[in-house]
Amino acid sequence: NNTRVELRQQCMRYFNLAAFPLDVAICLFDSIGYVETNDNILKVFSNLRRHLKPDGLFILEFWRAGAMLRSYEPLRVRRWESPDRKILRISETTIDYRNQLCYVSYTIDEHDAKGLCRVLQETQVNRFFLPKEMELFIEQTGFQALHLYNGYSADEEINETTWHILAVTTREATGE
Repeated sequence: NNTRVELRQQCMRYFNLAAFPLDVAICLFDSIGYVETNDNILKVFSNLRRHLKPDGLFILEFWRAGAMLRSYEPLRVRRWESPDRKILRISETTIDYRNQLCYVSYTIDEHDAKGLCRVLQETQVNRFFLPKEMELFIEQTGFQALHLYNGYSADEEINETTWHILAVTTREATGE
């Protein structure tokens, strides 16, 4: 098989690959939530639609609002150890309910066997969605939702504990 795959990195709102129509576009790790606003989500979906071949697939993963609001942890501490390293990760989460945004501030302490310590800090902002809300974005931009899955477990229905939803959509073929 001589299939050639090219990987490119561009902003998902404005990328331009007109010379390379896509068979499939994949947006995983809840990254659709990083564009935050309705306007930006519509820009992403519309841009993807322009670049997909007719009947092309768009697969995306997003955080489900119900699980986020019911089960998020305001403070979470995790530790990992290996023979030469110890890592402590502290995450502090706040929710902006009106805008459906989750702010997670991470502090990561890494200690090596020589006693050296490195501290990293980062705050991530990610949006969470209702499944019906995401289906509306999908439909408004010329896609058709084929199926919404419970995260990565296709045999389970979406329920109150589902955090991640995997949506498989197709670009509706029109007279374009």
